[in-house]
Amino acid sequence: MITTDADSLARHLREDLKIAPDDLVFLFTGVWGLGKLKNGLGDITDAFRRVLPEGLLLIPTFSYSWGKNEVFDPKTTPCPDMGVYPNTVFQEPDFIRTNNPNFSAAALRTEKNAALIADLFNVDDTCFGEHSVFGNVVRYSRKRRAWILLLGGAFKDCLFRCTFIHYAQMKVGVPHRYEKKFHDPAGSSRVVPQLVRFLSREEYVVVRDREPDLPLPAEEDFAPFAAELLARGALIRKPFAFYESRMCSVNDCVDVFEEKLKADPYYCLKR
Repeated sequence: MITTDADSLARHLREDLKIAPDDLVFLFTGVWGLGKLKNGLGDITDAFRRVLPEGLLLIPTFSYSWGKNEVFDPKTTPCPDMGVYPNTVFQEPDFIRTNNPNFSAAALRTEKNAALIADLFNVDDTCFGEHSVFGNVVRYSRKRRAWILLLGGAFKDCLFRCTFIHYAQMKVGVPHRYEKKFHDPAGSSRVVPQLVRFLSREEYVVVRDREPDLPLPAEEDFAPFAAELLARGALIRKPFAFYESRMCSVNDCVDVFEEKLKADPYYCLKR
């Protein structure tokens, strides 16, 4: 059994992935690929504390609550679909979470990143719009280094994918998705718009007022996207424990996907 601790993980982040002390990292985790964590999940947090003393760690805490007609509390609502690490640490006192009931994110607070968190978490109620946490991170990435990191076997169904793809799809527009409004199950006037897939022909006809030109629900295959990132030298792959880490800059991820979508609106759809 491979054992991972904060020291070995920090070395991997610094030496293999070349993450700098003031970088921003949006982290998707699969704990199984890290082997046995010597001191538990805290080893992951401790490693990023050491590697990013002047930067920021963001983690997805998506709960999809309003999509399931459930109330959402950023302090207590779990996010089990994101894996054991986010679902455990989001309640720790050093993490702060956004208030989006479907696609929230949490940030690891340090002595030096309070202003950055306040800026990035100054969001509207859209899930993937220009003033969502994803849009804010993309704008930040135009001036500073920001990474999307798949660690420990996250998204092992393909070489590379991430939620920032939905930001690009929202910006460019895609034939198989539309922006749906989710209303507060508790009855307030708050509405959260989210890019969602068309699930049926009937839904498409109601929203678009025409017949669809593709089978629904459409299935996505992101293998061409990973291949494109590799061809451009934009995807970093480094072995660690039981599963390689895959990392791409936010800029490259969003820009490449937008470019390919503009050339082909059906990009990464199974034909």
